[in-house]
Amino acid sequence: MLGVSRDTFYQYKEAVSSGGMDALFEKNRVDTAIEEAVLTYTLQEPAHGQVRVFNELRKRGVFVSPSGVLSIWLRHDLTNFKLRL
Repeated sequence: MLGVSRDTFYQYKEAVSSGGMDALFEKNRVDTAIEEAVLTYTLQEPAHGQVRVFNELRKRGVFVSPSGVLSIWLRHDLTNFKLRL
């Protein structure tokens, strides 16, 4: 009915009851070192898209998905080229 499986629903429910909504969001966040690597690379190469950032960081040993890159950009208001400049 809610569009998520029972298992997922109960995992969310447990996370919220044990630490509130902030605990749920923190659980799904990338490591601080990875976030800093994404931000540093993004500011050095503002024209690169999320897949290019993912590929270049992977070559350097930093593993974050393209959607992870986008999530970091959303948190720091860097979602388009003009904002990254």
